[in-house]
Amino acid sequence: MLLATGAVIGVAAAAVALSRVEAEPVAVVPVAVEHAPAGATGVSTTQTAGATARFVPVTPARLFDSRRGVALAAGSVTRLPVAGVAGVPPDATAAALNVTVTEATGPGFVTVWPAGGARPDTSNVNVERPGATVPNLVVVPLGPDGAVDMFTLAAGHLVVDVVGAWEPATTATAGRLRAVEPVRVLDTRTGAIVPSGGVVEANVGGIAGHPSGAVLNVTATESTGPGFVTVWAASGPRPDSSNLDVEQAGQTVANLVVTPVSADGKVALFAQTATHLVVDLVGVFTDDSAAPSGDGLLVPVAPARLLDTRARAPL
Repeated sequence: MLLATGAVIGVAAAAVALSRVEAEPVAVVPVAVEHAPAGATGVSTTQTAGATARFVPVTPARLFDSRRGVALAAGSVTRLPVAGVAGVPPDATAAALNVTVTEATGPGFVTVWPAGGARPDTSNVNVERPGATVPNLVVVPLGPDGAVDMFTLAAGHLVVDVVGAWEPATTATAGRLRAVEPVRVLDTRTGAIVPSGGVVEANVGGIAGHPSGAVLNVTATESTGPGFVTVWAASGPRPDSSNLDVEQAGQTVANLVVTPVSADGKVALFAQTATHLVVDLVGVFTDDSAAPSGDGLLVPVAPARLLDTRARAPL
């Protein structure tokens, strides 16, 4: 059931001060939910400027799914622990999350930022109409307690999967991002459509050496109906997560994907509903065979808006 604007999120636990309640956890992940003033904005400063971090492959895992409890109220903030959960290192300073809005009650957006800081004037997922399902990849620093805060403008459900993390490092062999000339590594339109429940593999190792992880642009097209796509390292079992959501037959939809890579350099893709899949490789993360260096390490920064043409006359 979706909650009306301004409603208090209710579960078994009793409400406490400031309309703060403990939401029903997903697995063992505790989630705190509170209402934030609609105009509360500002830039968080929880991360140390200039601190670098190396990428750590994480088996995709679902951290949060409000569909297992009650929907999030309009204007609410959900605090989600990330560090030390589902294979994420306890000292992680940033994470790659696939954040999906579904069953939204109307147009709105979701903002994700380091927990404990002021909500920034940014957005990560945008919803145009009631009932829409929209995912997006979010790379975000973690707060001092290893958590992120998520603001939802409109009432609806949120689904969050962790797909990667970064831990502090000033130099590293594995986990450094190496940009590659974008190249298409899979296009099923040259052959048969991926059937419902089907799995196909894409080889990125043959193009980029021996990566520990990859950055991909994954597109579903000519889908036969609603469904989702999951991407993971080909060597392991399919995780309980998703990277891409298709709302209707014939839709073409894409999303950026960060994923671990198997030892032989492959990723697997599962299609819930029959669809064609197109995969472009845009970057890789080095493994332990790379030379130690500080090149390609991530510098986590608090979210901040750099450009908004709506603030002035169109260019």
